Amino acid sequence: MDFLSATLERFFVTSIYGGVLIIAAIYLLAKGLKKKVKRFPNPEVIGGIAFLLAVFTMPSIPRYTFERQTLADIEGKDWIRIVETTRWGGIAEPLTWVNTPIGAFHIVTPELEANTFRETVLRYDDDHRVRIVTIYCDEREISISMPGAGGVFRYIENGRFAPMNDRDAKVYCDYDWSK
Repeated sequence: MDFLSATLERFFVTSIYGGVLIIAAIYLLAKGLKKKVKRFPNPEVIGGIAFLLAVFTMPSIPRYTFERQTLADIEGKDWIRIVETTRWGGIAEPLTWVNTPIGAFHIVTPELEANTFRETVLRYDDDHRVRIVTIYCDEREISISMPGAGGVFRYIENGRFAPMNDRDAKVYCDYDWSK
């Protein structure tokens, strides 16, 4: 079922061919109705309206799908905290001018090790970025490791702890992670 839905989405949403097929079907249906019902509007007008609707809505559907799916995956999982979201629109996507979808999620989850967290940035149409953060709230220090070659996490700045800034203190130390 996933293959079928992915194929249909690719054909009808991310490519122009599906939109052209739908517009052609609407135009032909309007043309047939015009022959049967003389007072029916001009088929070119109906086709033009269908074209404008397709141009304004179809390119934005994957953006809204990403937002809806990510929020659904996170919902009900108290151990996942959304720290920041960024709304992305597109100049060539008029639907996003009115209701801009979330294009990036910055989430934090605690790891099994004490004082260790996983930061993940989920971005629309981009690879996820992950880093492991070890914190010491009492000393206000932080250490960050990022994946290197082969996906192995390596410390930044030779594993030394750096001073924690106010944003990090608010995210890690001031939040109740007990749930």
